[in-house]
Amino acid sequence: MRFFVLLFLVVSIGCGKSTEAVIDEYRPAINRLRDQLKQIQDKIPQTAENVTAELSPKLILNEESPDHNCETIMVSALQGDKGAIDLMLTTNLSTTLYWENQAPSGGDQAFMKRVMDGATKAKYLIVHRIDESQLPIAVSEQEFVAAPVRVDGFVFELDTLTIVASYVVEAIPAEQVSYTFKQNESAKDRLQAFAQSSVWSDARVKIAEAIVNSTGGEVRLR
Repeated sequence: MRFFVLLFLVVSIGCGKSTEAVIDEYRPAINRLRDQLKQIQDKIPQTAENVTAELSPKLILNEESPDHNCETIMVSALQGDKGAIDLMLTTNLSTTLYWENQAPSGGDQAFMKRVMDGATKAKYLIVHRIDESQLPIAVSEQEFVAAPVRVDGFVFELDTLTIVASYVVEAIPAEQVSYTFKQNESAKDRLQAFAQSSVWSDARVKIAEAIVNSTGGEVRLR
């Protein structure tokens, strides 16, 4: 009996789809998404204005909710650059684009489908641009120069590829930060990284508020 159960399990697992096959199912939708991102890249204005709209359907940015319908991306990512800061407000889109060419070796395929559904079926996309010239700069191992950092946000409706709302926030760096570094690391570089991380934290809080105020939507960040 044990041999029979073990054999059944092996056969069942062997007959399951590979992660590559799951991604192949979504490839047409991912290709459409790639095309949308390319077109959006050319539609980003030089500066954002505070433009509000009562969106319908309601914008919901909450990856834990079945009603989640909004993804986010950085302008730098649209341009193929890493950028100094990734706000990481959502992960479905970035994960899907990564999996497109680098399928995971294993894992929960139901989870994979939820992630790719979130990315490819989104109604809205919010694009953020951080003025990296304003980010804190360490001038020594103990001091850094900092000022408010401008962040522009553009809310696109993906069906029409039009900007339906936009906003500007100023992220305020912490006045002081504590940081750690390893023996082979630059203490100055680590100070700068931690100072810039404080911009990341403040920006996320203010952007969540700005999305709600400019769209009438709901936001819950991880």
